[in-house]
Amino acid sequence: MATAWDAFVSYARSNSEPTAIAIQRGLERFARPWNQRRAVRIFRDDSAMSTNPALWSAIEEGLSAAGHLILLLSPAAAASAYVEKEVSWWLDHKGPSTILLVLDGGDLAWDDAGNRFSTESAVPSCLRAAFAEEPRWLDLRWMRDSPDPTGDPRFAAAMADLSAPVRGVPRDELVGEDLTQHRRVRRLAASAVTLLALLLVISIISTVLAVQQRDDVLRQAVTLRSRQLASTGTGLLEADLRLGQLLAVQGFRTEESAATREALLRAAFASPLVDRFVTFEADVTAVATSADASTVAVGLADGRVFTIDGAGATAPVLRFTASGAVTQLRASSDGAVVLASTRDSVTVGDATGSRVLPGGPAAPIEAVALSASGRRAALVRGEFTTTILAYDTASGAEVARRADPLGLTAGQAVVTSQFTEHLAFLDEHRLRLVGNDARWRELDLRTGRTRKAGWVTWMPAVALYAASSRADFLLAAPITNGQAVRVWRLDRAGANPPPKRAGVQLTDPLGMAVSPDGRLVLVNDSSTGLSVAPVPHADAGPVVPATRIAGLSGVAAMEFLDPTRAVAAARSELVFLRFGEAGRGAASVTLAPRGIGGVPDYATDFRNSRLAVSPDGSRVAVLDLSGGELEIVPVPGRSGAALPRTALGGVDDLDALFGVVWLDEDTVLVAGSQPGGPATGLPPGVVRWDLGLPVTSEEGDRETPLAALPTGAGTVLIATSGGRIQTRARPSGALRGEVPAGAPGTAYDLARFTADGSSLALIDVGDTTIDPVATTATLRVVDSQSGGVIHEQVWKDGVDVAGLEFAGTTVLVTHLDGSVDVLPDLGRGAAQRISTAGIRTSTGSIQPNPPVAGADGLVGFPTRSGLQLYDLTTLQPSAALPVPPGFEAVPRTYAFAPDGHTLVTGFFGGDARTAQVNVRDLDTSAVVGQVCASAGGPISATEWRLLVGGTAPDDPACR
Repeated sequence: MATAWDAFVSYARSNSEPTAIAIQRGLERFARPWNQRRAVRIFRDDSAMSTNPALWSAIEEGLSAAGHLILLLSPAAAASAYVEKEVSWWLDHKGPSTILLVLDGGDLAWDDAGNRFSTESAVPSCLRAAFAEEPRWLDLRWMRDSPDPTGDPRFAAAMADLSAPVRGVPRDELVGEDLTQHRRVRRLAASAVTLLALLLVISIISTVLAVQQRDDVLRQAVTLRSRQLASTGTGLLEADLRLGQLLAVQGFRTEESAATREALLRAAFASPLVDRFVTFEADVTAVATSADASTVAVGLADGRVFTIDGAGATAPVLRFTASGAVTQLRASSDGAVVLASTRDSVTVGDATGSRVLPGGPAAPIEAVALSASGRRAALVRGEFTTTILAYDTASGAEVARRADPLGLTAGQAVVTSQFTEHLAFLDEHRLRLVGNDARWRELDLRTGRTRKAGWVTWMPAVALYAASSRADFLLAAPITNGQAVRVWRLDRAGANPPPKRAGVQLTDPLGMAVSPDGRLVLVNDSSTGLSVAPVPHADAGPVVPATRIAGLSGVAAMEFLDPTRAVAAARSELVFLRFGEAGRGAASVTLAPRGIGGVPDYATDFRNSRLAVSPDGSRVAVLDLSGGELEIVPVPGRSGAALPRTALGGVDDLDALFGVVWLDEDTVLVAGSQPGGPATGLPPGVVRWDLGLPVTSEEGDRETPLAALPTGAGTVLIATSGGRIQTRARPSGALRGEVPAGAPGTAYDLARFTADGSSLALIDVGDTTIDPVATTATLRVVDSQSGGVIHEQVWKDGVDVAGLEFAGTTVLVTHLDGSVDVLPDLGRGAAQRISTAGIRTSTGSIQPNPPVAGADGLVGFPTRSGLQLYDLTTLQPSAALPVPPGFEAVPRTYAFAPDGHTLVTGFFGGDARTAQVNVRDLDTSAVVGQVCASAGGPISATEWRLLVGGTAPDDPACR
């Protein structure tokens, strides 16, 4: 009988109805011809049956007419009598071969011993032993937690998996058909637009209007394509950083808009530990690094072996081709000699060529080693008993043969296999051996003697073990649901030495690597991907959590170049990683340590450091108000005189909240409220004004300088907490004039001038000591020349106000909860509010950082996790600049250089590593260049066809 239904969906209504509806609609729409209502007919009880007095008869009729049974498995389905009855009917009449299993809840496991589903599996009892062998099922449990399950790319892949057997068409053809139908619809839509445009031309006989209509359509098409590229690129950043970067750049180059700039900045900031990519024509299966960090050796699945410089800046060089997929690689200390092994052969390449070491495919190769000079090679061969062979690499002659001290001996009962799984040369004649059972010792190839034997308790069912490439560390990671990687040094003998621990959340670890100094570990996990974690030095030190390196998938190998750099093989890409720096695309210069260490969970600068960028953008001045110390450093890549940290004297008198101000390219100004006039004896290029502001209390407190702005007229405008606007000559500091601003007698807390000095914004947050609940904050925008009020605004709960800044003539007022009031036209325009993460930390402390304004409508709002960038033209977030790993607890502040594109971040840590100034160019042309350099080359035609469809552009944005 011909089937009226392509598939029957059986499910537990109480638990799986949303998934059943999604599957029905997804199958009906997947690869659907444009002129048909549905691609297949799916029987689901609510959609296929009307009110009926004979329920089971109607269901049985649907079962009889269906070609496949799609069974949604869950604990509720396993307990459902109707599901049991439907499955039993199907098994009795059509057998299990046309049953498609979809896991919607619970667990599903196959018992190999019993050749059936395990008792814990969420399957109906009649189905538990129905299959002759383990069936393939589809896991859709992720749909329950996804905010948009049907919009997730995994849903389309799942529909392809289900549609293939239901429609009897190979999966790849269905996917191609789906893409073809989408393209056909787009072509039909384009044709319809063209036809309408033609009819419009005929109807109004207006060539000008027709051209305008055509241009509009083309612009819309360009806009649509640019946003599609930007959206696709952003969506790929977590899974494939390189392709995400390339599509984001292509989208921005197609059309520059707020949406495409947002995608570009997200791509630039994503996964900052990734430095760059180098792409090969086949999958990378093995990597090795030279001890001097100058060279990386790369082995491919097709047997080719390349070398590339340690920075990845030059093109890879083909060294030789091995007999098969490369499984292991080793390099000499300078990278001149490379050794590659396949499953059954070993090839050595040097300046004279390449040669295969003798021995043939008699036994598998377990491990290989190459001496630092490259003159000696060693390998472990064998199956039940293993042998260590040593060779002269220049001639290929065997120079030593020793029984494996860690292997099984003849006649020994085989309980578990034992052999040297990793070995490394200590010198030309000594090897360190590491066994597959967590034992190690040294072997002298000349005498056969061993020494420095050690071991740790081996638990193969509990932990994954790995040795470092130089056999100086042993690592162990729990196989399931672990939280730390243990690290042992192998240069000492003994049993179970105490390990160090690196905090890493583990689900299913696949591989590990450790830095040469043992301070960092890289871990590849099947669930969380690649992560890096520090290894504490003190045995009793805390276990510091790891940092996930997003954007890499299919990692097959990884190796450290030096203590702060590593490489990883991700499918056909070699990925260069950098640790402990500002991140990809940023440059840094070291500051003198601030005298304080990390402040866990606070990130508050107790020394009140302020920074300012010189007008020409070449230098950064940093002033510690509480310490009265000034430091000037050149911006990386720019020339300029530096000033070591210098005490300015009169620490308590330097109370100007604006910190330091550049009067010109060569002179900085610091100020205080006490009397005294211009100071003497300061370093060249430093001016200090003691302003002699009025006393405001019986205790001798004075008004505080809140803001300062040099003008083009050779003067400096200074706003005080008493509402005064002073005009002073530079560099003398002589008072030229003063006007009152705002309400007389008001004490202000925050002040900012517009860039041209024509207006001043003042905020009084109120006195919370009188009545914290009733306190209000008042904003007054005044004319800098007359002091007259232009705009006034009041907020309740004034203590909530945290920061003030001008972006052009737009006033930005930030609040502790992360909200930002955007007040255009000096506060007179329609107010709007946007939201950020806020500056209050999880402990309730506050990071006192004001917002910063750049060029092209870009503004930054400091948050507890970094800097949130917004586009003021759209009031939409552009990107989040995260705090680099390792700097989370370091006090910081931000500033834009006068060009509005260069973002400067000051980290004020207590050591040379965490006290630094980071500089990042946010000009879009610079960002495009940086992203393209990181991606390492253009998108391929195949990648474009799979991700976008159609033909790749002839002129790609990244080349």
